[in-house]
Amino acid sequence: MSRLILALAVTCNAFRGPVRNRLTLRQPAAAVDVDAIKNAVAPSELSASSQAIYSWTGLALGAVSLVKPEMIGEKVLGIAGTGANAGMIRGAGLAAALLGSRLGRDSDSQAASSAALWLGGWAYMLRGAAGVAGRTQTVCALLALSALRRSGGLYNFVTTLDTNGLSAVLPKNRDVSMQNIVGMQMMAWGLGLIFAPAWLATNVCGVSHPAALTTGLAVNNLVLGGRVMSGSEADARSNGLLFFGGWAAIAVMARNAGHFSGQYAVPVIAWNAACAAYSLLA
Repeated sequence: MSRLILALAVTCNAFRGPVRNRLTLRQPAAAVDVDAIKNAVAPSELSASSQAIYSWTGLALGAVSLVKPEMIGEKVLGIAGTGANAGMIRGAGLAAALLGSRLGRDSDSQAASSAALWLGGWAYMLRGAAGVAGRTQTVCALLALSALRRSGGLYNFVTTLDTNGLSAVLPKNRDVSMQNIVGMQMMAWGLGLIFAPAWLATNVCGVSHPAALTTGLAVNNLVLGGRVMSGSEADARSNGLLFFGGWAAIAVMARNAGHFSGQYAVPVIAWNAACAAYSLLA
């Protein structure tokens, strides 16, 4: 009997295949889309179209604000561009560069409508200003009028503001999408700067800033957030990475200089860094 069992075992083993280790496939780590990052800040138009004008305006303001914030403060806004104001100017420039790039990829009428809100908001915010800020207000007003003309005229813009105009800065749906996650946070910061600037100055920044700077930053964030929510997921991902990552870096620089010292400054820096990582890895 034992020999029979042994013979059966040998026979069964002869028909078995070799033992193979299970092949485990690893998911590749998320890689940075260099082209998407480049498209998020680089103008896509080189012609004399309205998209190119707004796109290059945003890029120029953004680049100078990030590199030489004191120049923007003194030559454009008529305020001190050093110290605590430097970080806010850099943040406004970051939003302007991202917004300009998005307008460069919109249609002519859509870019003009968004630019009318953006530049018109700056012109309204700087109303009554004198000196350098007064000249900036005039330039913004002229560019806003040009945008209104390209979008169908002042009468058409005013009469369709509740549909076409506001659609540029309002969410398109209630989905938990990358567009809404990134865009609504941009708009939330903009609304906070308009309605609760003193609270943000005390609890986050640790110091107050000129009203022209905080309101201007709010306008940039509001219009940019609206464009992000109406765009694609890929654009929202790259914009979120640059926006939150850029603000985390700006805040760290300001804190190291002793200016970003509110009680919630560190949590805000951590939150921006986490949102940048989420935009990259989600």
